[in-house]
Amino acid sequence: MTELIIDAIVSGYSTDQIINTMTVEELRNFLKDFDNETKIFLSFNDGYSFGGLGKNNFDEIEVVG
Repeated sequence: MTELIIDAIVSGYSTDQIINTMTVEELRNFLKDFDNETKIFLSFNDGYSFGGLGKNNFDEIEVVG
């Protein structure tokens, strides 16, 4: 079985400081070749610690300006 690890890296203190990130379309296209049963994990501190990913991990915010 394959596991997909997302390296969680701090790149700023607010979203406007992040220069490059995937769009939903890019993420969908990236994930389409993985088996539907592939588990996704988050990796922190260069693999020192890990976390899971669930529906409650997502927030949607409105950007003004």
